[in-house]
Amino acid sequence: MLDEAALAKIAEYFKRAGREMLEVQKKQAFLPRSCGPLDNPVGTAPGFAHEPASEAGACWYFMPGVPHEMARMLREQVVPRLKKRLPLPKTRALTWSTQFTAEGALQEKLTAIEKRLPAGFEVTYRTRFPENHIGLYATGARLDDAEFERVAADITAALGADVFTTARDDAKLASLEETVVAKLREKRLVLSTVESCTGGLVANRLTDVAGSSDVFWGAHVTYDNSAKEALGVPQELLARHGAVSAEVARALAEAGLRKMAAHAGRTAKGSPICIATTGIAGPGGGTDEKPVGLCYLGLAREGRETQVLEIRGRRVWGRLYMKTFFAQKALDAVRRNLTD
Repeated sequence: MLDEAALAKIAEYFKRAGREMLEVQKKQAFLPRSCGPLDNPVGTAPGFAHEPASEAGACWYFMPGVPHEMARMLREQVVPRLKKRLPLPKTRALTWSTQFTAEGALQEKLTAIEKRLPAGFEVTYRTRFPENHIGLYATGARLDDAEFERVAADITAALGADVFTTARDDAKLASLEETVVAKLREKRLVLSTVESCTGGLVANRLTDVAGSSDVFWGAHVTYDNSAKEALGVPQELLARHGAVSAEVARALAEAGLRKMAAHAGRTAKGSPICIATTGIAGPGGGTDEKPVGLCYLGLAREGRETQVLEIRGRRVWGRLYMKTFFAQKALDAVRRNLTD
């Protein structure tokens, strides 16, 4: 049957979007007679729920298949409804974000801990290149918080420096770029990027974070050598060492820092810091001396000696994976510098 309330919300969605609702789209407001609507705050089609009056009856929840719509509806509407209807056992959860370490290596680190897990405890693994997320979940009517914290402390110690952020229970896991933005704000620093092989990917990730304008000054994508020269890298340095070199990475970072310093009024929110990338993302362009996957990072910070890092991706990766890896390494270099 047509649910008038659902239809009104669909119409309101199209009005906010500045679009005309077509006749064919009204069918999204038709729901089974025994069901009530589930609001869809980020899409048009509502979900619907069958919840019998008797607690003994089965509940059914239906949501759109679009992932971001389904995930939000599940989190905000379905789970709270289930918690009200079901005597759910006590649960605890902690998630660790790690990077640059293979899942197998992480499992090896945690094998001894997993073998002695108490009843109701579970360790999980989730890969999202170039990160691996480790989860500790525990449930049970007699769940001991102190015991959970002991196991969590053991996992934290085993993972060590691989971890860059954690989240407890239902809290959102912060991304690496969110972590970097928070650290920059804490240290009162303003970052700029000079990117060659990453093509602006580092800047793109930083500006995905709401409020990053407080700590991000701007970006230079110096892909061609002439663009590097225009920024301030000497032509003879490029000729002698090549664009992909520690020397050029240092020069790029320092040139980017000078460019920020020349506009001191724009960096009044904090001291300047600059990260630079230059490398070979492939699949072609590599040599025996400088293979595909080679990248140099330069990190220049006011009042400190410039850091240069050499990193190497795996030749079997495609171009997008390689650029993602380089960008992750660049962001992590900033994070580590601010943490140190």
